[in-house]
Amino acid sequence: MIFILIFLLWFTGFLTHEIVQPRTRKLIALSPLPITTLRYVRFLLPGAALLLSLHTDWQTGVMIWLGLGACAGIVCALSLALWRQNAAQPDRPAPSEAK
Repeated sequence: MIFILIFLLWFTGFLTHEIVQPRTRKLIALSPLPITTLRYVRFLLPGAALLLSLHTDWQTGVMIWLGLGACAGIVCALSLALWRQNAAQPDRPAPSEAK
C-alpha cells in the first residue's frame, strides 16, 4: 500500500508541475488553487513521498523513492501524450456512420 501512495504522490506532483507550465495550461483545466500554491505543492508532494518511503531502512527507502519517481514520471508523460493526441484529433464518425 505504501508503494501505491508513493507512486500517487509522485504522479500528482508531476501533474501539478504540468499544470503550472504556461504552455500547457489550456490542455489541463486549471484547478481552483492559485498558481503559487500549486508551485509549493509540486515540491511538497515528492518530499512527502520521500518521508513515507523512509519508514524502514533509509537506503532501501531512497531507492524505492527514486524508482517509483521514475516510473511515475514515465506513466505521467505517456498519459499526457495520449491526452494531447486525443485532444488534437477532431471527433470522427464511427465506422458504421461513415457510409
